[in-house]
Amino acid sequence: MPFRAYNAQQPWRGIRKRQPRAWAVPGSRGGEDNDRLAGELRRLFDAGTRKLLVNLGGVTKIDSSGISTVVRSFVELEHSGGSLKLLLPAGRVRQVLSTARLLAAIPTFEDEATALASF
Repeated sequence: MPFRAYNAQQPWRGIRKRQPRAWAVPGSRGGEDNDRLAGELRRLFDAGTRKLLVNLGGVTKIDSSGISTVVRSFVELEHSGGSLKLLLPAGRVRQVLSTARLLAAIPTFEDEATALASF
């Protein structure tokens, strides 16, 4: 079942309640946004989520703190027997992830149905 479209009026809204969880990330990633992202990913992990698809389709930029948050979550889920996958990184975000060689390390998808089926 594909997850519902991200609603910009309700950022950080989980859009799939069962595993794998799909999570839409709004806006740019910097400063307070990174802290909020880290907190939301931590909350999901603490609640038992071990399969997580992070939709980056609405993210227009990412800085080193945002990258650290994604990598930390990826490693933590992998070590707990779970997995984190990325959906729809585009533009500058895709370029930064590619330069950091993360697109080769973290499974990344352009199609949500394919991403969800990969779990």
